[in-house]
Amino acid sequence: FSPRYLAISPNEDKIAFITDDSGYSGVYYVDLNEKQLVDVKQEGHDFGAVGFRNEHQLVFSRPGRQGGLYSYDLSTKKLTKLIEGDVYNRGVSVFNKDHSKIYYLVAEQ
Repeated sequence: FSPRYLAISPNEDKIAFITDDSGYSGVYYVDLNEKQLVDVKQEGHDFGAVGFRNEHQLVFSRPGRQGGLYSYDLSTKKLTKLIEGDVYNRGVSVFNKDHSKIYYLVAEQ
């Protein structure tokens, strides 16, 4: 792996990252307690950035016409698309103090 856009969970027991290595392109996180690598979304496409909203949820972006901003629940393994449409997302998601809002860089090509 050549990880980029590293993110550490609030209690520092998980590390999420994105990689574009051939064969491994996708979003992953490492559970340091379980010593386990978890594949969140693996596809042959570029991904933007990743960040933890809280201990049980991470958010990541995928640029391009079919992309958007996604939320992944670590407990249920449910993936939800938060932003749809023709947007190009790159950058790190930032949450307000109570994690009720996500601030994110969106730029058009």
